[in-house]
Amino acid sequence: MTLPGPPGVFSAVDIGSDGRTMVASGEGVAGIVWDLVTGEQLVTLGGQGPDATDQPSSHIDLSPDGELVATAGSEGGPVRVWDARTGALVFTGDESAYTADAAWSPDGRVLVAIGSTRDEGWLTAFDRSGRPVHRIDEEPGFSPVGVDFDPTGGRLVTTRRPLGRMLTGHDGLVVRAWPSGQVLQRMAAASWAAVFDPDGHRLVANDFGTGAAVWDPATGERTASLSGHTGQVTDVAVHPEGHTVATASFDGTIRTWSSESGSPTLVLRGHHGPAGGVAFGPSGMVLASSGEGEIRVWTLDLDELIAIARGRLTRSFTDDECRQYLHVEQCS
Repeated sequence: MTLPGPPGVFSAVDIGSDGRTMVASGEGVAGIVWDLVTGEQLVTLGGQGPDATDQPSSHIDLSPDGELVATAGSEGGPVRVWDARTGALVFTGDESAYTADAAWSPDGRVLVAIGSTRDEGWLTAFDRSGRPVHRIDEEPGFSPVGVDFDPTGGRLVTTRRPLGRMLTGHDGLVVRAWPSGQVLQRMAAASWAAVFDPDGHRLVANDFGTGAAVWDPATGERTASLSGHTGQVTDVAVHPEGHTVATASFDGTIRTWSSESGSPTLVLRGHHGPAGGVAFGPSGMVLASSGEGEIRVWTLDLDELIAIARGRLTRSFTDDECRQYLHVEQCS
Protein backbone atom coordinates (compact mmCIF):
# COMPACT_ATOMS: atom_id res chain seq x y z
CA MET A 1 0.00 0.00 0.00
CA THR A 2 0.96 3.65 -0.39
CA LEU A 3 -0.05 6.10 2.35
CA PRO A 4 0.35 9.89 2.64
CA GLY A 5 3.55 11.15 4.23
CA PRO A 6 5.27 14.47 4.99
CA PRO A 7 6.39 16.74 2.15
CA GLY A 8 9.98 17.10 3.41
CA VAL A 9 13.01 14.91 2.74
CA PHE A 10 13.61 13.74 6.31
CA SER A 11 11.01 11.29 7.58
CA ALA A 12 10.78 8.11 9.61
CA VAL A 13 8.81 4.91 10.02
CA ASP A 14 8.63 2.06 12.55
CA ILE A 15 6.57 -1.14 12.77
CA GLY A 16 5.37 -2.52 16.08
CA SER A 17 6.03 -5.96 17.50
CA ASP A 18 2.42 -6.95 16.74
CA GLY A 19 3.18 -6.67 13.01
CA ARG A 20 0.03 -4.64 12.50
CA THR A 21 0.82 -1.21 13.96
CA MET A 22 2.96 1.21 11.98
CA VAL A 23 3.97 4.73 13.04
CA ALA A 24 5.24 7.11 10.38
CA SER A 25 5.96 10.79 9.88
CA GLY A 26 3.00 12.83 8.72
CA GLU A 27 2.35 16.24 7.26
CA GLY A 28 1.94 18.87 9.97
CA VAL A 29 2.11 16.33 12.78
CA ALA A 30 4.78 14.47 14.75
CA GLY A 31 3.50 11.14 13.50
CA ILE A 32 0.55 9.02 12.41
CA VAL A 33 -0.36 5.54 13.68
CA TRP A 34 -1.61 3.26 10.89
CA ASP A 35 -3.21 -0.17 10.72
CA LEU A 36 -1.00 -2.17 8.34
CA VAL A 37 -3.76 -4.62 7.49
CA THR A 38 -6.52 -2.18 6.57
CA GLY A 39 -4.48 0.94 5.78
CA GLU A 40 -6.66 2.86 8.25
CA GLN A 41 -5.29 5.91 10.06
CA LEU A 42 -5.76 5.15 13.75
CA VAL A 43 -4.20 8.01 15.72
CA THR A 44 -2.50 11.34 15.04
CA LEU A 45 0.40 12.41 17.26
CA GLY A 46 0.38 16.17 17.86
CA GLY A 47 -0.78 18.76 15.37
CA GLN A 48 -3.57 20.23 17.45
CA GLY A 49 -4.25 21.83 20.83
CA PRO A 50 -1.47 22.68 23.32
CA ASP A 51 0.72 19.86 22.00
CA ALA A 52 0.56 21.10 18.42
CA THR A 53 3.59 20.70 16.22
CA ASP A 54 4.08 21.20 12.51
CA GLN A 55 7.45 19.44 12.46
CA PRO A 56 7.35 15.89 11.04
CA SER A 57 9.56 13.49 12.94
CA SER A 58 12.85 12.39 11.42
CA HIS A 59 13.22 9.60 14.01
CA ILE A 60 10.48 7.36 15.44
CA ASP A 61 10.81 4.46 17.88
CA LEU A 62 7.93 2.32 19.16
CA SER A 63 8.37 0.78 22.60
CA PRO A 64 8.70 -3.03 22.57
CA ASP A 65 5.18 -3.44 24.00
CA GLY A 66 3.78 -1.07 21.36
CA GLU A 67 2.18 1.26 23.92
CA LEU A 68 4.47 4.30 23.61
CA VAL A 69 6.03 6.14 20.68
CA ALA A 70 9.12 8.34 20.89
CA THR A 71 9.54 11.02 18.22
CA ALA A 72 12.42 13.38 17.48
CA GLY A 73 12.61 16.05 14.80
CA SER A 74 15.30 17.01 12.31
CA GLU A 75 14.93 20.70 13.17
CA GLY A 76 15.72 20.48 16.87
CA GLY A 77 13.57 20.49 19.97
CA PRO A 78 13.09 17.86 22.67
CA VAL A 79 12.14 14.23 22.36
CA ARG A 80 8.42 13.59 22.80
CA VAL A 81 6.73 10.41 23.95
CA TRP A 82 3.13 9.66 23.00
CA ASP A 83 0.50 7.09 23.85
CA ALA A 84 0.25 4.99 20.67
CA ARG A 85 -3.39 4.07 21.37
CA THR A 86 -4.82 7.52 22.14
CA GLY A 87 -2.25 9.93 20.68
CA ALA A 88 -1.95 11.75 24.02
CA LEU A 89 1.40 13.33 24.87
CA VAL A 90 2.92 11.38 27.80
CA PHE A 91 6.02 13.51 28.37
CA THR A 92 8.47 15.91 26.76
CA GLY A 93 12.22 15.66 27.25
CA ASP A 94 14.73 18.43 27.89
CA GLU A 95 13.29 21.57 26.28
CA SER A 96 16.72 23.20 26.11
CA ALA A 97 18.34 20.35 24.15
CA TYR A 98 18.54 19.54 20.48
CA THR A 99 17.36 15.92 20.27
CA ALA A 100 17.94 14.08 17.01
CA ASP A 101 17.27 10.48 18.06
CA ALA A 102 15.99 8.25 20.86
CA ALA A 103 15.83 4.49 21.46
CA TRP A 104 13.88 2.26 23.84
CA SER A 105 15.72 -0.37 25.85
CA PRO A 106 14.81 -3.96 24.88
CA ASP A 107 12.74 -4.35 28.05
CA GLY A 108 10.95 -1.06 27.34
CA ARG A 109 11.65 0.36 30.79
CA VAL A 110 13.77 3.32 29.71
CA LEU A 111 14.12 5.59 26.72
CA VAL A 112 17.60 6.91 25.95
CA ALA A 113 17.52 10.24 24.12
CA ILE A 114 20.56 12.06 22.80
CA GLY A 115 20.85 15.74 23.58
CA SER A 116 23.20 18.51 22.59
CA THR A 117 23.81 22.23 22.60
CA ARG A 118 26.46 24.22 20.77
CA ASP A 119 28.99 23.35 23.46
CA GLU A 120 28.26 19.82 24.71
CA GLY A 121 26.46 16.56 24.08
CA TRP A 122 25.00 13.85 26.31
CA LEU A 123 22.61 10.90 26.57
CA THR A 124 19.66 10.99 28.98
CA ALA A 125 17.63 7.97 30.06
CA PHE A 126 13.97 8.59 30.95
CA ASP A 127 11.61 6.15 32.61
CA ARG A 128 8.17 5.63 31.11
CA SER A 129 6.72 8.55 33.05
CA GLY A 130 9.37 10.95 31.75
CA ARG A 131 11.54 11.08 34.86
CA PRO A 132 15.27 11.39 34.04
CA VAL A 133 17.03 8.43 35.64
CA HIS A 134 20.52 8.45 34.14
CA ARG A 135 22.89 10.60 32.09
CA ILE A 136 26.07 9.88 30.11
CA ASP A 137 28.15 12.84 28.99
CA GLU A 138 29.66 12.64 25.52
CA GLU A 139 33.41 13.09 25.21
CA PRO A 140 34.45 16.77 24.98
CA GLY A 141 34.21 18.20 21.48
CA PHE A 142 31.57 15.76 20.23
CA SER A 143 27.80 15.70 19.87
CA PRO A 144 25.78 12.45 19.59
CA VAL A 145 23.61 12.10 16.48
CA GLY A 146 22.07 8.60 16.68
CA VAL A 147 21.60 5.88 19.30
CA ASP A 148 20.54 2.22 19.43
CA PHE A 149 20.53 -0.57 22.04
CA ASP A 150 21.90 -4.04 21.44
CA PRO A 151 19.32 -6.84 21.93
CA THR A 152 20.56 -7.67 25.46
CA GLY A 153 20.30 -4.08 26.66
CA GLY A 154 23.91 -4.19 27.83
CA ARG A 155 25.41 -1.96 25.14
CA LEU A 156 24.65 1.20 23.23
CA VAL A 157 25.95 2.35 19.89
CA THR A 158 26.06 6.07 19.25
CA THR A 159 26.89 7.94 16.09
CA ARG A 160 28.41 11.34 16.66
CA ARG A 161 29.85 14.42 15.05
CA PRO A 162 32.47 16.91 16.21
CA LEU A 163 31.05 20.14 17.60
CA GLY A 164 31.57 23.04 15.22
CA ARG A 165 33.13 20.90 12.50
CA MET A 166 32.00 18.79 9.57
CA LEU A 167 31.45 15.08 10.05
CA THR A 168 34.54 13.08 9.13
CA GLY A 169 35.42 9.41 9.06
CA HIS A 170 37.44 9.71 12.25
CA ASP A 171 34.51 10.73 14.41
CA GLY A 172 32.23 7.80 13.79
CA LEU A 173 30.72 5.02 15.79
CA VAL A 174 31.15 4.41 19.51
CA VAL A 175 29.99 1.29 21.38
CA ARG A 176 29.42 1.83 25.10
CA ALA A 177 28.49 -0.38 28.03
CA TRP A 178 25.07 0.39 29.45
CA PRO A 179 24.45 1.93 31.93
CA SER A 180 28.05 2.76 32.87
CA GLY A 181 28.80 4.53 29.58
CA GLN A 182 32.27 2.97 29.38
CA VAL A 183 33.59 3.07 25.83
CA LEU A 184 34.09 -0.49 24.57
CA GLN A 185 34.93 0.14 20.91
CA ARG A 186 35.43 2.98 18.45
CA MET A 187 35.03 2.70 14.70
CA ALA A 188 36.33 5.18 12.14
CA ALA A 189 33.11 5.89 10.24
CA ALA A 190 31.20 9.01 9.31
CA SER A 191 27.62 8.05 10.11
CA TRP A 192 24.37 9.29 11.64
CA ALA A 193 22.32 6.06 11.59
CA ALA A 194 23.50 2.79 13.16
CA VAL A 195 21.66 -0.30 14.47
CA PHE A 196 22.61 -3.64 15.99
CA ASP A 197 21.51 -6.88 14.38
CA PRO A 198 19.21 -9.23 16.39
CA ASP A 199 22.18 -11.19 17.81
CA GLY A 200 24.25 -8.14 18.68
CA HIS A 201 27.16 -9.55 16.65
CA ARG A 202 26.96 -6.96 13.88
CA LEU A 203 26.45 -3.24 13.53
CA VAL A 204 25.04 -1.67 10.39
CA ALA A 205 25.65 2.03 9.75
CA ASN A 206 25.26 4.44 6.87
CA ASP A 207 28.32 6.23 5.50
CA PHE A 208 28.46 9.96 4.97
CA GLY A 209 28.12 9.30 1.24
CA THR A 210 26.23 6.84 -0.92
CA GLY A 211 27.03 3.68 0.97
CA ALA A 212 26.65 1.79 4.22
CA ALA A 213 28.71 -0.82 6.03
CA VAL A 214 28.51 -3.77 8.40
CA TRP A 215 30.84 -3.67 11.41
CA ASP A 216 31.96 -6.07 14.12
CA PRO A 217 31.22 -4.20 17.38
CA ALA A 218 33.65 -6.38 19.33
CA THR A 219 36.72 -5.82 17.12
CA GLY A 220 35.78 -2.57 15.39
CA GLU A 221 36.45 -4.13 11.98
CA ARG A 222 34.38 -3.46 8.87
CA THR A 223 33.10 -6.83 7.66
CA ALA A 224 31.08 -5.79 4.60
CA SER A 225 30.50 -2.71 2.45
CA LEU A 226 27.09 -1.99 0.92
CA SER A 227 27.68 -0.09 -2.29
CA GLY A 228 25.17 0.66 -5.06
CA HIS A 229 23.06 3.67 -4.15
CA THR A 230 23.58 6.83 -6.21
CA GLY A 231 22.46 9.16 -3.40
CA GLN A 232 23.10 9.58 0.31
CA VAL A 233 21.96 6.63 2.42
CA THR A 234 19.48 8.05 4.94
CA ASP A 235 18.52 5.06 7.08
CA VAL A 236 19.34 1.40 7.73
CA ALA A 237 17.41 -1.54 9.17
CA VAL A 238 18.19 -5.21 9.86
CA HIS A 239 15.91 -8.18 9.17
CA PRO A 240 14.62 -9.90 12.36
CA GLU A 241 16.70 -12.96 11.48
CA GLY A 242 19.79 -10.84 10.83
CA HIS A 243 20.65 -12.11 7.35
CA THR A 244 19.46 -9.05 5.42
CA VAL A 245 20.05 -5.31 5.66
CA ALA A 246 17.71 -2.69 4.16
CA THR A 247 18.81 0.83 3.24
CA ALA A 248 16.91 3.95 2.19
CA SER A 249 18.48 6.65 0.07
CA PHE A 250 18.13 10.10 -1.46
CA ASP A 251 18.13 8.31 -4.83
CA GLY A 252 14.56 7.21 -4.06
CA THR A 253 15.27 3.49 -3.85
CA ILE A 254 15.11 0.98 -1.02
CA ARG A 255 17.78 -1.70 -1.34
CA THR A 256 18.40 -4.95 0.49
CA TRP A 257 21.73 -6.65 1.03
CA SER A 258 23.32 -9.74 2.52
CA SER A 259 24.58 -8.76 5.95
CA GLU A 260 27.38 -11.32 5.66
CA SER A 261 28.79 -10.55 2.21
CA GLY A 262 27.32 -7.13 1.44
CA SER A 263 25.95 -8.44 -1.86
CA PRO A 264 22.80 -6.68 -3.15
CA THR A 265 19.62 -8.75 -3.20
CA LEU A 266 16.74 -6.39 -4.10
CA VAL A 267 16.11 -2.90 -5.44
CA LEU A 268 12.66 -1.48 -4.63
CA ARG A 269 11.65 1.48 -6.77
CA GLY A 270 8.57 3.66 -6.64
CA HIS A 271 9.22 6.60 -4.33
CA HIS A 272 8.72 9.85 -6.22
CA GLY A 273 11.52 11.58 -4.32
CA PRO A 274 14.16 10.82 -1.70
CA ALA A 275 13.49 7.97 0.75
CA GLY A 276 14.05 8.88 4.38
CA GLY A 277 13.36 5.91 6.66
CA VAL A 278 13.06 2.13 6.47
CA ALA A 279 11.85 -0.58 8.88
CA PHE A 280 11.20 -4.33 8.83
CA GLY A 281 8.10 -5.87 10.37
CA PRO A 282 8.63 -8.52 13.09
CA SER A 283 8.07 -11.39 10.62
CA GLY A 284 10.58 -9.98 8.14
CA MET A 285 7.99 -10.37 5.38
CA VAL A 286 6.96 -6.70 5.39
CA LEU A 287 9.15 -3.67 4.80
CA ALA A 288 7.99 -0.07 5.25
CA SER A 289 9.72 3.01 3.88
CA SER A 290 9.05 6.72 4.21
CA GLY A 291 9.68 9.24 1.48
CA GLU A 292 8.83 12.67 0.23
CA GLY A 293 5.05 12.83 0.48
CA GLU A 294 4.42 9.10 0.91
CA ILE A 295 4.84 6.01 3.05
CA ARG A 296 5.20 2.72 1.16
CA VAL A 297 4.58 -0.76 2.51
CA TRP A 298 6.21 -3.62 0.62
CA THR A 299 5.69 -7.36 0.87
CA LEU A 300 8.72 -9.65 0.69
CA ASP A 301 6.57 -12.81 0.84
CA LEU A 302 6.62 -14.59 -2.53
CA ASP A 303 3.20 -16.20 -2.03
CA GLU A 304 1.66 -12.83 -1.21
CA LEU A 305 3.36 -11.25 -4.23
CA ILE A 306 1.85 -13.92 -6.47
CA ALA A 307 -1.59 -13.41 -4.91
CA ILE A 308 -1.36 -9.64 -5.45
CA ALA A 309 -0.24 -10.15 -9.06
CA ARG A 310 -3.13 -12.57 -9.76
CA GLY A 311 -5.58 -10.11 -8.26
CA ARG A 312 -4.38 -7.35 -10.57
CA LEU A 313 -4.09 -9.29 -13.83
CA THR A 314 -6.33 -8.05 -16.62
CA ARG A 315 -5.60 -10.81 -19.15
CA SER A 316 -3.73 -14.06 -19.65
CA PHE A 317 -0.47 -14.50 -21.58
CA THR A 318 -0.74 -14.95 -25.31
CA ASP A 319 0.76 -18.10 -26.82
CA ASP A 320 3.75 -16.06 -28.02
CA GLU A 321 4.28 -14.71 -24.49
CA CYS A 322 4.00 -18.22 -23.06
CA ARG A 323 6.77 -19.40 -25.35
CA GLN A 324 8.93 -16.32 -24.69
CA TYR A 325 8.62 -16.07 -20.90
CA LEU A 326 7.55 -19.49 -19.66
CA HIS A 327 9.10 -21.67 -22.39
CA VAL A 328 5.88 -23.67 -22.93
CA GLU A 329 3.70 -23.87 -26.00
CA GLN A 330 0.50 -22.85 -24.23
CA CYS A 331 -0.44 -21.44 -20.82
CA SER A 332 -3.11 -23.04 -18.72
